Amino acid sequence: MMKVLGFFALVGLMSWYSVGLVNGQLPCVPLSVVNLTMSLDALVTWDPNPDQNCSTSHYLIYVDSDAGRHFIYAVTRTTLNVSYLPVCDNYVFTVCISGCISSPDGESETIKNRYPGRDLNNAHRDVNLTVALLQVSQEENDDVYLEWSMDDDWLKCADRFRVIINDEEIDHIQDIYTFNTSIVIPSLAPCTTYEFGVVAIYNWVTEGPVTVVRHTIPEGVQSPPTLAGVELAAREVTLSWQLDSYARNKCPVSSAFVNIANNYNTTVSILDQTDRQPINITLSSLVPNSLYIVNTTVINSAGSSSAVLIAVQTTSN
Repeated sequence: MMKVLGFFALVGLMSWYSVGLVNGQLPCVPLSVVNLTMSLDALVTWDPNPDQNCSTSHYLIYVDSDAGRHFIYAVTRTTLNVSYLPVCDNYVFTVCISGCISSPDGESETIKNRYPGRDLNNAHRDVNLTVALLQVSQEENDDVYLEWSMDDDWLKCADRFRVIINDEEIDHIQDIYTFNTSIVIPSLAPCTTYEFGVVAIYNWVTEGPVTVVRHTIPEGVQSPPTLAGVELAAREVTLSWQLDSYARNKCPVSSAFVNIANNYNTTVSILDQTDRQPINITLSSLVPNSLYIVNTTVINSAGSSSAVLIAVQTTSN
């Protein structure tokens, strides 16, 4: 009896095996494609799985975007050019062999990518990624307001912007990074022509062309001078004053005016230079052992600075 049962079991196994064979081969088990990538020129490529035992007539490519766009393509080759897709959306590309459905486990390969990536070789893209309508306006306190725009279809490509500030005489000053399309640049130097550049940055590291605008800050008076040193004697006092640096205020300085309480006053001419060393002002014919309140202002092309008041006392004989 056991021999008979064993015989029928063997026959059943051989029958199942023969039914499962297709043209003498095991049944087709779809496997995931491999090496799915997207090149800088928006070409999606992949390779067949080397362990695949199914004959493949075509591939199905499912494309989904963050913007809600969905596409399905069937191709016989292992590449798909997607350069026609709307730029700078995030896309998910899923590739599987014929007969599969979207994203089945074990049968597909998926990548996420952002088009157009970092390719700046295409001149058309350069033009569209250019910052346009860069405008500058003068605010109070020597502040400048910069505002710019981009084509709406390409603005979403910009992850951030780099604002370049150049002084035409001193050259590069600084870069400022912002996520906005406007910025206030504070406390710029009077009588200075600046070159402002704005660059769109996408994929966080790749920069588009620079758009430049020039602007001259109007005249402004010097800040109150800073006392740098004092020399006291019986009949005279020498005061050393530090002025605004040339980089801080380029408006030409012409003189300093000093007045004391008993109607003693003097004007000192200043030969302005770019290094602006401290200026020395000597008050003479003073009374020994006396206290004086000294009022000092600096005059440039925009007018007089605010006065600085200090008290000094001459020495005794």
